Amino acid sequence: MDFKEYHVTAPSLVLILPGQLHSIDQYMDESMEYENIIFSLSMLLPGKYDYTKEDFLTPLLTGRFTVPTVFTPVYPYYEDVVAPIDACDEICKTMPQGYQLYIKSKLYEFFFVLDNRCRNLTKPLKSKKTLDKMKVVLKYVENNYADKISIQSILGIILWPVAWLIGAPSSDAQIVASLIGEKLVLNEFVAYSDLLNHMTVGDKAAVLQELTQKGKLIATFALCGFANFSSIGINVGCIGGLAPSRQSELAKLGIRAMFGGAMASMMTACLAGILM
Repeated sequence: MDFKEYHVTAPSLVLILPGQLHSIDQYMDESMEYENIIFSLSMLLPGKYDYTKEDFLTPLLTGRFTVPTVFTPVYPYYEDVVAPIDACDEICKTMPQGYQLYIKSKLYEFFFVLDNRCRNLTKPLKSKKTLDKMKVVLKYVENNYADKISIQSILGIILWPVAWLIGAPSSDAQIVASLIGEKLVLNEFVAYSDLLNHMTVGDKAAVLQELTQKGKLIATFALCGFANFSSIGINVGCIGGLAPSRQSELAKLGIRAMFGGAMASMMTACLAGILM
Protein backbone atom coordinates (compact mmCIF):
# COMPACT_ATOMS: atom_id res chain seq x y z
CA MET A 1 0.00 0.00 0.00
CA ASP A 2 2.57 2.57 1.13
CA PHE A 3 5.75 0.44 0.72
CA LYS A 4 6.03 0.08 4.51
CA GLU A 5 6.17 -3.07 6.57
CA TYR A 6 3.85 -3.31 9.58
CA HIS A 7 4.23 -5.88 12.34
CA VAL A 8 0.59 -6.41 13.26
CA THR A 9 -0.62 -8.36 16.28
CA ALA A 10 -4.09 -9.12 17.63
CA PRO A 11 -6.44 -7.31 18.02
CA SER A 12 -5.21 -4.71 15.52
CA LEU A 13 -7.31 -3.56 12.56
CA VAL A 14 -5.82 -2.85 9.12
CA LEU A 15 -7.76 -0.58 6.76
CA ILE A 16 -7.31 -1.29 3.03
CA LEU A 17 -9.21 0.95 0.63
CA PRO A 18 -10.22 -0.07 -2.93
CA GLY A 19 -7.27 -0.09 -5.34
CA GLN A 20 -4.63 -0.50 -2.62
CA LEU A 21 -2.35 -3.53 -2.88
CA HIS A 22 -1.13 -5.44 0.16
CA SER A 23 0.39 -8.73 1.17
CA ILE A 24 0.26 -10.69 4.43
CA ASP A 25 3.19 -12.74 5.65
CA GLN A 26 3.69 -14.77 8.81
CA TYR A 27 6.27 -13.21 11.13
CA MET A 28 9.17 -15.59 11.79
CA ASP A 29 7.93 -18.66 13.75
CA GLU A 30 4.74 -17.09 15.09
CA SER A 31 1.34 -18.49 14.15
CA MET A 32 -0.91 -16.44 11.89
CA GLU A 33 -4.68 -16.09 11.98
CA TYR A 34 -6.69 -13.20 10.57
CA GLU A 35 -10.19 -12.33 9.43
CA ASN A 36 -11.13 -10.42 6.27
CA ILE A 37 -14.18 -8.17 6.21
CA ILE A 38 -14.81 -7.26 2.58
CA PHE A 39 -17.60 -5.06 1.27
CA SER A 40 -18.25 -2.97 -1.82
CA LEU A 41 -18.48 0.77 -1.32
CA SER A 42 -21.05 0.90 -4.12
CA MET A 43 -23.67 -0.10 -1.53
CA LEU A 44 -23.01 3.22 0.25
CA LEU A 45 -22.59 5.48 -2.79
CA PRO A 46 -25.84 6.99 -4.12
CA GLY A 47 -26.19 7.32 -7.88
CA LYS A 48 -27.09 11.02 -7.84
CA TYR A 49 -25.33 13.95 -6.18
CA ASP A 50 -25.27 13.57 -2.41
CA TYR A 51 -23.28 15.27 0.35
CA THR A 52 -22.36 11.89 1.81
CA LYS A 53 -20.67 10.90 -1.42
CA GLU A 54 -19.09 14.20 -2.49
CA ASP A 55 -17.91 15.52 0.88
CA PHE A 56 -16.90 12.35 2.73
CA LEU A 57 -16.58 9.07 0.84
CA THR A 58 -15.13 10.31 -2.47
CA PRO A 59 -12.38 12.45 -0.82
CA LEU A 60 -11.32 9.41 1.21
CA LEU A 61 -11.20 7.13 -1.84
CA THR A 62 -9.34 9.67 -3.98
CA GLY A 63 -6.75 10.50 -1.31
CA ARG A 64 -7.82 14.09 -0.68
CA PHE A 65 -7.58 13.21 2.99
CA THR A 66 -5.95 10.20 4.58
CA VAL A 67 -6.45 8.05 7.64
CA PRO A 68 -4.09 5.65 9.45
CA THR A 69 -3.47 2.27 7.88
CA VAL A 70 -3.16 0.28 11.13
CA PHE A 71 -5.36 0.79 14.20
CA THR A 72 -3.88 -0.74 17.38
CA PRO A 73 -5.39 -0.75 20.91
CA VAL A 74 -3.16 2.21 21.87
CA TYR A 75 -4.72 4.35 19.14
CA PRO A 76 -6.90 7.10 20.76
CA TYR A 77 -10.09 6.16 18.89
CA TYR A 78 -9.47 2.43 18.55
CA GLU A 79 -12.69 1.44 20.34
CA ASP A 80 -14.76 3.81 18.22
CA VAL A 81 -13.25 2.42 14.99
CA VAL A 82 -13.60 -1.23 15.93
CA ALA A 83 -17.11 -1.06 17.45
CA PRO A 84 -19.07 -0.82 14.13
CA ILE A 85 -17.02 -3.65 12.60
CA ASP A 86 -17.59 -5.89 15.63
CA ALA A 87 -21.31 -5.09 15.50
CA CYS A 88 -21.50 -6.14 11.83
CA ASP A 89 -19.61 -9.34 12.62
CA GLU A 90 -21.91 -10.15 15.51
CA ILE A 91 -25.22 -9.70 13.66
CA CYS A 92 -23.98 -11.85 10.76
CA LYS A 93 -23.95 -14.82 13.12
CA THR A 94 -27.78 -14.83 13.33
CA MET A 95 -28.80 -12.76 10.27
CA PRO A 96 -32.22 -11.59 11.55
CA GLN A 97 -34.83 -9.96 9.33
CA GLY A 98 -33.50 -6.65 7.98
CA TYR A 99 -29.91 -7.26 9.13
CA GLN A 100 -28.69 -5.67 5.86
CA LEU A 101 -30.05 -2.30 7.01
CA TYR A 102 -28.22 -2.68 10.30
CA ILE A 103 -24.93 -3.47 8.55
CA LYS A 104 -25.32 -0.49 6.23
CA SER A 105 -25.95 1.85 9.18
CA LYS A 106 -22.86 0.53 10.97
CA LEU A 107 -20.71 1.04 7.88
CA TYR A 108 -21.86 4.65 7.74
CA GLU A 109 -20.96 4.94 11.42
CA PHE A 110 -17.52 3.48 10.66
CA PHE A 111 -16.84 6.10 7.97
CA PHE A 112 -18.17 8.82 10.24
CA VAL A 113 -15.52 7.91 12.83
CA LEU A 114 -12.81 7.87 10.15
CA ASP A 115 -13.80 11.29 8.83
CA ASN A 116 -14.66 13.01 12.10
CA ARG A 117 -11.89 11.73 14.37
CA CYS A 118 -9.14 9.94 12.46
CA ARG A 119 -8.43 12.25 9.52
CA ASN A 120 -6.93 14.94 11.77
CA LEU A 121 -4.33 12.56 13.17
CA THR A 122 -2.73 11.82 9.80
CA LYS A 123 -0.25 14.22 8.20
CA PRO A 124 -1.22 15.46 4.72
CA LEU A 125 0.56 13.96 1.75
CA LYS A 126 3.81 15.82 1.07
CA SER A 127 3.86 14.84 -2.59
CA LYS A 128 0.62 16.71 -3.25
CA LYS A 129 2.01 19.84 -1.57
CA THR A 130 5.17 19.58 -3.65
CA LEU A 131 3.14 19.21 -6.83
CA ASP A 132 1.06 22.26 -5.94
CA LYS A 133 4.24 24.29 -5.35
CA MET A 134 5.62 23.23 -8.73
CA LYS A 135 2.39 24.34 -10.40
CA VAL A 136 2.60 27.74 -8.69
CA VAL A 137 6.22 28.21 -9.83
CA LEU A 138 5.43 27.24 -13.42
CA LYS A 139 2.37 29.49 -13.45
CA TYR A 140 4.41 32.43 -12.15
CA VAL A 141 7.07 31.96 -14.85
CA GLU A 142 4.36 31.62 -17.51
CA ASN A 143 2.59 34.80 -16.39
CA ASN A 144 5.74 36.90 -16.05
CA TYR A 145 7.56 35.93 -19.24
CA ALA A 146 6.55 36.33 -22.85
CA ASP A 147 7.13 32.71 -23.91
CA LYS A 148 4.89 29.98 -22.59
CA ILE A 149 6.73 27.37 -20.53
CA SER A 150 6.20 23.62 -20.79
CA ILE A 151 7.71 20.43 -19.45
CA GLN A 152 9.19 19.80 -22.92
CA SER A 153 11.02 23.13 -22.91
CA ILE A 154 12.36 22.46 -19.40
CA LEU A 155 13.65 19.04 -20.48
CA GLY A 156 15.15 20.63 -23.58
CA ILE A 157 17.14 23.09 -21.47
CA ILE A 158 18.29 20.48 -18.93
CA LEU A 159 19.37 17.89 -21.52
CA TRP A 160 20.76 20.37 -24.08
CA PRO A 161 24.40 19.53 -23.19
CA VAL A 162 23.67 15.81 -23.62
CA ALA A 163 22.17 16.34 -27.09
CA TRP A 164 25.09 18.54 -28.12
CA LEU A 165 27.67 16.03 -26.81
CA ILE A 166 26.21 13.17 -28.87
CA GLY A 167 26.59 15.29 -32.01
CA ALA A 168 23.31 17.16 -32.52
CA PRO A 169 23.88 20.49 -34.32
CA SER A 170 23.51 23.56 -32.09
CA SER A 171 20.37 24.60 -33.98
CA ASP A 172 18.75 21.21 -33.24
CA ALA A 173 20.19 20.50 -29.79
CA GLN A 174 17.25 21.80 -27.73
CA ILE A 175 14.66 19.98 -29.83
CA VAL A 176 16.63 16.71 -29.71
CA ALA A 177 17.13 17.17 -25.95
CA SER A 178 13.41 17.73 -25.47
CA LEU A 179 12.61 14.54 -27.41
CA ILE A 180 15.12 12.55 -25.34
CA GLY A 181 13.52 13.91 -22.17
CA GLU A 182 10.04 12.93 -23.37
CA LYS A 183 11.28 9.44 -24.10
CA LEU A 184 12.76 9.09 -20.59
CA VAL A 185 9.81 10.58 -18.72
CA LEU A 186 6.97 9.20 -20.89
CA ASN A 187 7.93 6.63 -23.55
CA GLU A 188 9.48 6.32 -26.99
CA PHE A 189 6.11 6.27 -28.80
CA VAL A 190 5.23 9.77 -27.60
CA ALA A 191 8.72 11.01 -28.46
CA TYR A 192 8.65 9.54 -31.99
CA SER A 193 5.20 11.04 -32.51
CA ASP A 194 6.57 14.49 -31.62
CA LEU A 195 9.62 13.88 -33.80
CA LEU A 196 7.29 13.68 -36.82
CA ASN A 197 6.32 17.28 -36.13
CA HIS A 198 9.91 18.29 -36.82
CA MET A 199 10.41 16.49 -40.13
CA THR A 200 8.80 16.33 -43.57
CA VAL A 201 7.24 12.95 -44.30
CA GLY A 202 6.14 12.47 -47.91
CA ASP A 203 4.00 15.44 -48.93
CA LYS A 204 3.36 16.47 -45.34
CA ALA A 205 5.52 19.39 -44.25
CA ALA A 206 6.83 19.74 -40.70
CA VAL A 207 4.38 21.39 -38.31
CA LEU A 208 7.12 22.90 -36.12
CA GLN A 209 10.74 23.84 -36.72
CA GLU A 210 12.24 21.21 -39.02
CA LEU A 211 15.41 19.44 -37.94
CA THR A 212 18.50 19.13 -40.10
CA GLN A 213 19.29 15.74 -41.61
CA LYS A 214 21.90 15.07 -38.94
CA GLY A 215 19.50 16.14 -36.19
CA LYS A 216 16.82 13.75 -37.51
CA LEU A 217 19.30 10.88 -37.68
CA ILE A 218 20.64 11.40 -34.16
CA ALA A 219 17.15 11.82 -32.71
CA THR A 220 15.91 8.66 -34.44
CA PHE A 221 18.68 6.53 -32.92
CA ALA A 222 18.61 8.25 -29.50
CA LEU A 223 14.88 7.54 -29.10
CA CYS A 224 15.20 3.87 -30.06
CA GLY A 225 14.92 1.87 -26.82
CA PHE A 226 12.75 1.10 -23.83
CA ALA A 227 14.69 3.15 -21.27
CA ASN A 228 11.90 5.07 -19.52
CA PHE A 229 10.14 5.16 -16.17
CA SER A 230 7.07 3.29 -17.40
CA SER A 231 9.27 0.36 -18.46
CA ILE A 232 10.75 0.26 -14.96
CA GLY A 233 7.25 -0.04 -13.51
CA ILE A 234 6.37 -2.87 -15.90
CA ASN A 235 9.57 -4.78 -15.16
CA VAL A 236 9.37 -4.36 -11.39
CA GLY A 237 5.70 -5.34 -11.42
CA CYS A 238 6.16 -8.45 -13.58
CA ILE A 239 9.50 -9.75 -12.30
CA GLY A 240 8.65 -8.70 -8.75
CA GLY A 241 5.67 -11.06 -8.87
CA LEU A 242 8.13 -13.94 -9.34
CA ALA A 243 10.33 -12.80 -6.45
CA PRO A 244 8.24 -10.60 -4.10
CA SER A 245 10.92 -10.52 -1.41
CA ARG A 246 13.39 -8.85 -3.81
CA GLN A 247 11.17 -6.11 -5.20
CA SER A 248 13.20 -3.38 -3.46
CA GLU A 249 16.38 -4.65 -5.16
CA LEU A 250 14.62 -4.73 -8.53
CA ALA A 251 13.45 -1.14 -8.07
CA LYS A 252 17.01 0.03 -7.36
CA LEU A 253 18.40 -1.89 -10.33
CA GLY A 254 15.59 -0.58 -12.55
CA ILE A 255 16.82 3.02 -12.29
CA ARG A 256 20.37 1.95 -13.14
CA ALA A 257 19.14 -0.17 -16.02
CA MET A 258 17.12 2.75 -17.38
CA PHE A 259 20.09 5.11 -17.43
CA GLY A 260 22.30 2.34 -18.84
CA GLY A 261 19.83 1.73 -21.67
CA ALA A 262 19.53 5.46 -22.35
CA MET A 263 23.32 5.78 -22.54
CA ALA A 264 23.50 2.84 -24.95
CA SER A 265 20.91 4.47 -27.26
CA MET A 266 22.73 7.80 -27.16
CA MET A 267 26.10 6.15 -27.87
CA THR A 268 24.52 4.50 -30.92
CA ALA A 269 23.13 7.88 -31.99
CA CYS A 270 26.57 9.48 -31.52
CA LEU A 271 28.21 6.79 -33.67
CA ALA A 272 25.54 7.20 -36.36
CA GLY A 273 26.21 10.95 -36.40
CA ILE A 274 29.96 10.36 -36.79
CA LEU A 275 29.46 7.93 -39.67
CA MET A 276 26.97 10.18 -41.47
